[in-house]
Order: sequence, then structure tokens, then C-alpha cells
Amino acid sequence: MKRIMTLAAALLLLLCAACPVAADNGTQQIALSEFDGTLMLSAKNQPTSWELIDLKAGEATDQPGMLVLENNTKRAHTISLNYVGLPFDNEAALAYLQHVNITVAGDSGVLYDGPYTRINDENGLRINRLLQPGEAATLSISVRCDYTLDNAALPAGGVLTDWKFFTMVQQEVEDGDKVSAAFSDPALREILIAVAAAAALLIGVGVYEFSRRRR
Repeated sequence: MKRIMTLAAALLLLLCAACPVAADNGTQQIALSEFDGTLMLSAKNQPTSWELIDLKAGEATDQPGMLVLENNTKRAHTISLNYVGLPFDNEAALAYLQHVNITVAGDSGVLYDGPYTRINDENGLRINRLLQPGEAATLSISVRCDYTLDNAALPAGGVLTDWKFFTMVQQEVEDGDKVSAAFSDPALREILIAVAAAAALLIGVGVYEFSRRRR
């Protein structure tokens, strides 16, 4: 009986070791709102599994976490990822992240799939999402740790990263407003005024010469 119990316990441990880590991946919301004419870009909820990394060798998140971008204003805006803050002041944490890979995917496909430490590189993660008023977009994010990590190198409490976003107003000019929009440009307005003045001068000189010759 003891031998059977021992074998059962060993089998259970093997099954647990083969399963992904059950983590509370959660949903991170980056919400754009407007208050008294001021745009406010705020993050909601606690750090998720892709922001606070606490994986051992060979472990991965069991399900992707969700990053939701929301535009709760009355105008179209683009929400973009500025950069991902990495622990460059912590050598041990940065060395740990070299063993972590991250995958970010949206409705158009995979946006990034590679080492966490290369996420800010030229070929790294690019998020630029144009959202209409009231529109939201969802990205899925998963992380995994390779098997080469020495688990003793995992910093106590994991490694916290900081995702920074910014927003831009989407300028929309109707066909009927293009002329007025052009005149609203100070530099272009000065050029048009100068051209008009030169044209008026030439017309004046032409009229004077014409009148003089008729005499």
C-alpha cells in the first residue's frame, strides 16, 4: 500500500512539473479619457504576469494576459507604446530577463515574439493603435522562461517592468475645410500674403504703364 501511495505521489509531482504555471494573468486597461478639455491616459488594475515576471526555468503562463486599449473620448486618437521600462539599474534582474521571452499579438497577427530584453530595440515591439471614439482594442501577451536559467538566479519577488504609453490626436480635415485649414497655418499664411502683395504690385505697375502709354 505504501509503495502504491509513493508511486502515486511521484506521478502527481511529475504531472505538476509538466504543467504551465497557473498565474493570475489578468487584464491591464490603458484608458484614454477627457476631463475639462484635458486628455488623461491612465492604467487600471494591478501588475499582470507580463509586467511582474516570476517564472522559473521552463515555466510559462498558462493563458495569455490581455492588454486593452480604450478611447473614452469624443475624438479619434492613436494610443502608442512609448517604451518598456527595464531594470537597467539591477544587473541580476536584467540577467534574469535575458532568459524570458514574450509574445504580443493583436487582431492583425503577432506584433513581437522575442527576448524581453530586446523589446525596445529597433525591431522590437511597436504598438500604434488608432481608436475611434468609444472604441477599444485588445492585445494578448504571454511570457515564457527558457530551460537554461539557473533558478537560483531568479530575483526574490520577481522582476517588475514598466510599460509607458502616450497618445496623439488624429487630425481629420474634411474636403470643404482644407482651404481654411491651410490658412490656419501661420507659415503658409505669410507666404500667401507675400504672393498676394507681389501680385498687387505687378498689377499696379502694369496699370500705370498702360495709362502712361495711352497719354
